This record gives sequence, structure tokens and C-alpha cells, in this order.
Amino acid sequence: MRFSSLSMKGTTHLRCSVGTIAAFLAHPKYRSNKDLINEAKKLILGPHARWAYAFYLPKEEALEVLSSSLPEIIKRQQSTGMWKRKNANVYTYGILRALKHAGLLKQKTFRHDLYQNFRKKTNLISTLVRKNILNETDIDTENITTELFSIQQENGSWFNSLSATCFQLQTLLELSL
Repeated sequence: MRFSSLSMKGTTHLRCSVGTIAAFLAHPKYRSNKDLINEAKKLILGPHARWAYAFYLPKEEALEVLSSSLPEIIKRQQSTGMWKRKNANVYTYGILRALKHAGLLKQKTFRHDLYQNFRKKTNLISTLVRKNILNETDIDTENITTELFSIQQENGSWFNSLSATCFQLQTLLELSL
């Protein structure tokens, strides 16, 4: 199975490859497929450093991949505690989720407070961090789910986009709905 040979143009190629691999790795029938795991490792460790996708690897594989990348992950963390500037909260949540999955999420390892941008906020990503990373139990998800469903299109998609719809469905799953 080789997803990196998909013939698509531009960034859609990468998003489709990564999204397809993540979907297969989430499925119990395919999550132990060695070829699929090796393709995922190539994408995670590749030139675009897609560390967040290590979340979809089996725990041992995620630990191996992220352990080797940890110095670079630490180096790229900004003083805000986030990674990247554009869509930083989404990107940071993905990294935190992958690091937690691998057992590498320890505040003392990092230069800056990992959670400073998520505490006491009620937006979608902050709610996911507080629920799934910080394990807070007193979180009201009703407003978030109402907001998510209010922007769903009549055709069932979000923003008429496959990747946006997948992200919203994943979010609903993570909110335990």
C-alpha cells in the first residue's frame, strides 16, 4: 500500500495522503498494517514534520517516532507555548494529543507552559485540550456542539469540504458525542 504515489496536484496531495493514512490507522482492521505504519512514519518525519499524526500510530510506534523528533519539537515551541502562528491552536492541540498518546507529554520537558493559551477559554480547541489533554471533567460541551451543528451545511458537510467535515466529525467524537 503506497499513498505517497497518489497523483494529485498541490497541497491536496499531501492532505489526502495524510488523511487517508490517518483514517486507515484509526480502523481496527488496518491499524497494525506494517506498510501503512511505515508510510505514516515517512509522512510524520518528512520535510513537513507532521508530528500530530503520530496520534494515529500504535502507541509504541508513536513513542519511537516522537522520541526521535522531541528535540526538534521542543526547539520549535514558541514563547506562547504554541507551535506555528497560523492555526496555532489547532496545530498545538494535535501535537499535544500525539505527545500524550506516546507518553511524552511532560511539562518539565518543554521550555514554555504548554497550556497557557487554553486555560479558562471556552472555544472549541481549548475545550478539547481541557477535556482530552488536561482531563478536566467540569466542561460544558453543549455550546460547542450547538455551534458545530449550526454551521453544518444542508448536504451534511461542513464548509462543503471533505477535510473540514472529517475534522468536525473527529471533533464530535472527541467530545464523546
